[in-house]
Formats: sequence, C-alpha cells, structure tokens
Amino acid sequence: MKKTLSLFAVALAAIIFSLSSMTSCKPGGENPPDDPDKGKDSTTTTTTVYEEVTDEEYAVTCKAYGQSGGAYRFVIEMQDLDVLSLFGMIVGGQGDILTLDIYSKTGDNMLPEMAEYKIGGSSAPYMMKGNGTSGSMVKVVDENDPDKIQGIDVNVTSGSVTLAKEGSDYNIKVSITLADGTTRALSYTGAMTAEDAGPYSGEGEQTTAELEGVSIEKSNLGQQVNENTDVIQLGLYGSNGEGTIWLLVPKGETNLVHHYEFSSSGEAWTAYASPGAVNGAPSPSYVVLIIQQYFLTGGTLDITADGMTMNATTAKGSTITINYTGSI
Repeated sequence: MKKTLSLFAVALAAIIFSLSSMTSCKPGGENPPDDPDKGKDSTTTTTTVYEEVTDEEYAVTCKAYGQSGGAYRFVIEMQDLDVLSLFGMIVGGQGDILTLDIYSKTGDNMLPEMAEYKIGGSSAPYMMKGNGTSGSMVKVVDENDPDKIQGIDVNVTSGSVTLAKEGSDYNIKVSITLADGTTRALSYTGAMTAEDAGPYSGEGEQTTAELEGVSIEKSNLGQQVNENTDVIQLGLYGSNGEGTIWLLVPKGETNLVHHYEFSSSGEAWTAYASPGAVNGAPSPSYVVLIIQQYFLTGGTLDITADGMTMNATTAKGSTITINYTGSI
C-alpha cells in the first residue's frame, strides 16, 4: 500500500511539472525575451503641431521702440488678413491679431536678434513680456459675436516665440498659452516690415537748416530736472519755424552767458538733450521747421552779451543752426 501511494505521488509531481513547463515556455521550449520597456517611465513627450501660414494669410510688422535698460524693445504684430480694418479700426472679419512684446540683446537695422524669446517678467534680453506685465496679448476678432466684433484682448501667460531668417523670408514660430486657457501655435514664413516706433520716430527727414529770424522768450521753470539746477526755457519764434530749448544752470543763477553742450547728464551749464516724444508731444530741446520736428540731442550752444549761436545735431543726424543777435 505504501509503495502504491509513493508511485502515485511521483506520477502526480511529474504531471504538475509538465503543466508548469508548458505555460512558461513558447512552443519549441524557448523562453520569451524580456520586455525592453519594462520598468521604464511611461511619460510621453508632447510635440507642438504648428499651423503653417505665410504672408498671404498674415501681415507681420516689427516695431522698434529703441533701447530700454540693457535691451532693445520690439513689438511684433501678426494680423490675420481675415480681420478687416479701416484707418487702424477693426470693422469686422474673423481671426487673431498677435502682439508679442520682446526684448533683444541687439537692435541693428530696427530688427531684433534672430533667437528664441520666452515669457518672463523682466526686460532682459531674450525675454517676452506677458501675463499682463506688458503688451503681449492676442486680440480675438469675430464679427458673429457681438462682444468680439472689434476684438477682445486676451493676455499671453506662457510660451515663446522663435525668430529666424531664411534668405529674404522670416520664419516666426509662436507657441503660446492665453489667460483663457486657449493656445496658439503658428509657424509663419514670409515678409516682415520693420517700423521705427521709438521716441524719435516722428523726426523729419535728414537736413541741414537754420531757424531764421528768431525772437526769444525766456522763463525760469525751476528744478524740473534735479534739485541742484534751474531750467531756463528759451522759447524760439522764427520766420520758418519755432522751438523750445532748456538750459540747465546752477540754482539761482541769472547770468546765462556761457558755453553749453547738449547732454542728458543733468549737469549745470548744459543744454538739455531731448528724450524724444512723450505721449505724442515733443520734449525739449526741439525745433519745428514748417511741419517737421527735430529733436536736439548733440552739438553746442553759446550765449554771449551780444546774442546766441547754436550748431546742434538731432537724433537722426540732421544739423540745425541758429544765429541770433540781441540780449537774452
């Protein structure tokens, strides 16, 4: 009896071994290879899918605002040509107007460096301002929506823009997220118009000219620039134009006889160099000839007991002179 049970146990063990071998092996007795992805991170990389557009679908302008701190400010405007506008006013259509406020390390020829610009809160090179900190936004226009007929502005909260140039064409890749949670991904190839939008952009054509037949009105404006100097304003009225010049003299000084150089230093005995237009109006020192304005930024001015002579240079390279005889 014990022998029979032992034989039965041996047979049962053999059957179990045979079944386990069949389930763990491929036909032919080969074990399956190890899964090469076993144990690896299953996270996938998201690839941005760009809408390919050209200058047949979008008009692109790059506005140069000049140097701002340690960088040059540019605003790139990309307008869907399906948006209808008249004299700068949106009147209908459907589409987007992208406004991208970027800061470049260089500003040659009124164009930014071809590089990537990422959303951030500073005006440092290679940054794009957004999230309400400056002008980066998308104006969404839809003539079928009463709230969007003239467009609504939605701030850019994250993303980047990458600029490149291929021959005569520019390539602009925009990948941004807006405050309403929507995204924009455009790859533009085509023309980009450079436009001077800086404080000196309103200066007239380059010239060499004299402000003639001048009479001068003088007034003391006090400490307009700093607490150590008085600003003496000279109102200029000529036969072919007019202008305003600020002279910085020591506080309380009444004798203006001196040699002045145009400067932005704020020091006494200097003529104040114009910072350009502020809120659309020219800031001293400037001259308007007929209808063209010129911002005085360099050169010299001399006042003597007999009169005044000026040989000034302007922001865009013009030369303006004055030869006045009389007391000041």
